[in-house]
Amino acid sequence: MKTIRAFEPRLLCPKCQGDIVVRFGCQQCGSSRQNRDQLLHHYRCAHVDTVEAFGTPPVCPKCRRHLTPGADFEQYPGPYTCDDCGWQDMEREFVARCLKCEFLFPLIQAEELIEWTLSPRRGDVTTPAASHVA
Repeated sequence: MKTIRAFEPRLLCPKCQGDIVVRFGCQQCGSSRQNRDQLLHHYRCAHVDTVEAFGTPPVCPKCRRHLTPGADFEQYPGPYTCDDCGWQDMEREFVARCLKCEFLFPLIQAEELIEWTLSPRRGDVTTPAASHVA
């Protein structure tokens, strides 16, 4: 007796059903060219800016105080910025590009194809180990 089993679903282009490549990209334009600046938060005056804006050694651009590493500020990751359109967000989006028609789209728009196959049910196939059951 054979049973129907599903393979892993494939994700396809919603326009032409071609195969796709998935990567992180900009939510606005789909570009993969993104960067993420590190931010500093000065505790005393509450100023937040990029590490570059504070300089080396760090000096607060707002109050002009010299900062002591590990005591006067905290450092954390800032938003992702798209190098192509300037869009900023704290989260990145999965985007897909079709290998057939070059369509660029958010991954959530991909079509899911489930392929089916016939395979023997468990227990229907006699294996050497199974044939020696006492």
